[in-house]
Amino acid sequence: MKFARSFLVLLLFTTLLPPDLNAEAPCNITLRYAEKTARKKTVKTYCISKKDKGLVIRIDEGDVQREIVCSASCDTTLERYRNTGSGDRLDIVRKQNDLIFDGTLQSSPVSKTVGIDHNRWYGSKLLLRNFVLSSSTAEVFYMTSPERCRTVKLRAKKEGQEDIAVNGQVQRAVRVVFTLPKIRYRVWKSVFWYRATDGILLKAEEMRGPPWKAKTIVELIQETPNRTP
Repeated sequence: MKFARSFLVLLLFTTLLPPDLNAEAPCNITLRYAEKTARKKTVKTYCISKKDKGLVIRIDEGDVQREIVCSASCDTTLERYRNTGSGDRLDIVRKQNDLIFDGTLQSSPVSKTVGIDHNRWYGSKLLLRNFVLSSSTAEVFYMTSPERCRTVKLRAKKEGQEDIAVNGQVQRAVRVVFTLPKIRYRVWKSVFWYRATDGILLKAEEMRGPPWKAKTIVELIQETPNRTP
């Protein structure tokens, strides 16, 4: 309960972060996820920090680091992508109904603007927690894939609650199905389970490509709550 309260306070009492991110804020919450496909298994670490009056999520995938800045309502305003192995660097900034991509991918400069609508941009699927905890049953939103320089529009729909096993423990979760708004439900979908008490992502069966590609299984394997000095 202490962890749930600290996470709720962290998100509900933050506002837009200023653009200067040179000094990294300490992690208030650390989440580690195992991701498994038919061919490989990786671990991603998510550091959720409060800095000034904003919220930052830093994602560590070995050579790849991402930094996501969002408001108290979990809207993403800035995403930074760095790959130390390839030298790729990309920043994505939202300005009203535009996403502006700027940087270098595969040694080629990138500079483009993608028009979107009024719907939210979530730089990470962790940011749907406000939707999960709300009374809303569905939401349309945008996500970005900086390594591919792509934007995708998704629809999330709640499908009730159920008990699931996560890292050896049974937890109550809200089942959320992601689909592409213009593609039939049975053709392309991903399923996410968020903890019913605080909206933390627990598990996912995620489609990250065409329907014939194997799904990626994501599971929370470790979480560290807020530790204040």
